[in-house]
Amino acid sequence: DWNELRSWFLDNLEKTWIERVFYRELNEVNTVNTSFWFTKLKIDTTGEYGQFGEAFKYFHEANSKLVITGDKGSGKTFILLKIAEGLIKWGRNDLASRVPLIVNLSSFHPNVLSFQQWLIEQIHQDYQLPRAIAENWLDAERFDLLLDGFDEIDENWQLAALEEINEYLKKYWSTNFVIACRSAVFDKI
Repeated sequence: DWNELRSWFLDNLEKTWIERVFYRELNEVNTVNTSFWFTKLKIDTTGEYGQFGEAFKYFHEANSKLVITGDKGSGKTFILLKIAEGLIKWGRNDLASRVPLIVNLSSFHPNVLSFQQWLIEQIHQDYQLPRAIAENWLDAERFDLLLDGFDEIDENWQLAALEEINEYLKKYWSTNFVIACRSAVFDKI
């Protein structure tokens, strides 16, 4: 049943990412100012925009298609997890909403698997969701993709990885996404 499996997935996501990772980081970081342009949120300690709490608002203002860039340690993952927290809360109140999916891109190599096949494997490994269900949910665009660590993809594969992700997002054009990446890497590609 979709609703039961969806609820289980949200619980798993909340325990794994929000309780174990996000709240641990919350104790280490106070605030980071941000600058916001269209669908790109650049973390900038001199910016005039506010708190991490506004991340979910920015996500929606960017039509749920957002790239977060910043320097190492500037809070990119923190903002991504803040968006995830908002999506989990939203998802518990709106059974028709999508389920947030947080994955780290560091192991994505486009020469080995297509982006969709890699996502299926990640969902199966990280969330213990059967591959057939993961594929079905991806095809039905039931996930909001929260893609962390683009800059951690092997430098030799970053351009090909971006092309593969773009092709996926063209095919599944209504999929919402957040990509977090260091500014220096994102600006090069």
